[in-house]
Amino acid sequence: MLQALLRHIAAAALAVTFSIAPALADPAMWAVHKGDITVTLFGSMHMVPPRTDWMTDKLEASLLASDKVWFETDVSGSTSLLPMVMAVMATKPAFLVRDVLTEAELERVATAVQPLNISKDTIGALPPWFASLILMQRQASMAGLTSGGPEAVLGSRAKNDAIAEDFFESNKEQIDLFAGEDRQSQTLMLHQIMDAIERKDTTVTDLLGLWLAGDVEGLWKLMVAQDDLSDPKLYDLFLKARNRKFADAVDALLKDECACKRSHLVVIGAAHLAGPDSVQSMLAAKGYAIERVQ
Repeated sequence: MLQALLRHIAAAALAVTFSIAPALADPAMWAVHKGDITVTLFGSMHMVPPRTDWMTDKLEASLLASDKVWFETDVSGSTSLLPMVMAVMATKPAFLVRDVLTEAELERVATAVQPLNISKDTIGALPPWFASLILMQRQASMAGLTSGGPEAVLGSRAKNDAIAEDFFESNKEQIDLFAGEDRQSQTLMLHQIMDAIERKDTTVTDLLGLWLAGDVEGLWKLMVAQDDLSDPKLYDLFLKARNRKFADAVDALLKDECACKRSHLVVIGAAHLAGPDSVQSMLAAKGYAIERVQ
């Protein structure tokens, strides 16, 4: 799969065992208004190094002013993902890692997951999409990244402050995104993540820095420079089509004149708020004025 999309969906990285704390953290935020309804868009990184200082006064104020906080999906851990994964594995096409890799390639994957006590036979018997997710988690653990990113923190804050939460996608829908890829795409995903591990890809270091600085154009340029957006099918599947879904959902919130909730904070991956097919661009095409507020 596209390397940047892997990074933004799973925030996987290698050899990033540091804490990023610029003089002034300023992750990008936008606001969209219709009447007395306001939707604030915040671009997140799903996992960050410990002690990363990303909370700002403006984000804090937006959270406290919100009637509801929207996330891509539920990352609270309250729902067990394993039964969903097993169910998907039982219903999707039965091609496995050992079917799509040569013996030498399988050895590379087995070496990468050995610290997780996963044998070559076990990883070989998994679907490529699931093996790729395991490899992403391996990267994250090697990097010292934690699941306590903005979604987890803001979700916890919302619960503590009795702010309603909702989600654009279910955990099952996100699993189906990966599992629904064809054989060629799943194999490409596996190769991409293995290549990133073996070359000690640290591009995410720059992505995190650009995100914290609110440099949306720089973040997008880095993704393009890395040739991360070259597969149109996967770009559409993981970014463009989902951006359209998110934009349609925001549009519905802004048009809901009967709603009792007038202020919404939307927290989605930073990649969805960058580039020519960003959520903001799609909202602008619907006639909304988009205001950069941070």
